Amino acid sequence: MSRLGHWLGLVVLGLATFCGAEALPQPATQPLVPLDVPRCPHAPAMNAIAGAAWEHAASVEIREVPLNADQEDRRRAAAYTTRARLMWSEDQLHVLVECGGPDFHSTYTLRDGPLYKEDVIEVFLDVKGDMRSYAEILISPRGTVFDSLHTWRVKPGFTANAIDWKAVASDHIADEGWNLDGMYTASTASSQGASAAWAVQLAIPLRTLLRQAGLPGTLSAGQVIRLNLLRYAHQRIGDQPCLIQLNWGPTMRGCPHVSPMAMSAIRLAVR
Repeated sequence: MSRLGHWLGLVVLGLATFCGAEALPQPATQPLVPLDVPRCPHAPAMNAIAGAAWEHAASVEIREVPLNADQEDRRRAAAYTTRARLMWSEDQLHVLVECGGPDFHSTYTLRDGPLYKEDVIEVFLDVKGDMRSYAEILISPRGTVFDSLHTWRVKPGFTANAIDWKAVASDHIADEGWNLDGMYTASTASSQGASAAWAVQLAIPLRTLLRQAGLPGTLSAGQVIRLNLLRYAHQRIGDQPCLIQLNWGPTMRGCPHVSPMAMSAIRLAVR
């Protein structure tokens, strides 16, 4: 079942709000001022460890709750820490995300499995920034990857806190058979009692995405890219599933894949 189909199924079952979100969503926030991301002098080792190569990377905490979160959601989210580090090179975006909190759940081992049902880091990339085409990349604590390409026949005209599901049904296409070739990933994880620490690293090749968007195939200083980063953590409260969703650019719960307008932005800096 596709991600959208899974979400709609939860709606039918009355579980789409997972942890009892408020009926009325909070107002959507505007995208942040672009975060300056430095160019890395050399590619970092693929070991998911924040060594010396990441010392001067841009850093951002992924901690915003969904737009329709309630106080209980905020309380649960406070148990998790998530920090992303970002750098760029000629045609790659380098991402390292460090996670802490309660023990994680990660069982999928095959590429393009439904990783969003378990603990995962999500990356959304819109290299042109027009909300018409963007990549979705998920990576689990095990290092398993899901990637897909989202396109819209018409630029979405709704806001992140008021999704037009008729427009999604008619204009949005999610190609889950699409693979971002040439991507390198790494992961590391450890648990102690009920707590865990894990990290994932991605070297995301952008040449193909840039050329598909009609842009040069290499990156340059001053270039702005729309980007969102999220963490999903799953718990059970009694017999009900509970999604802990942490965002850089906040979206409605479980809806980042249809919320390109919620993406934040990075600006490629020299250093």
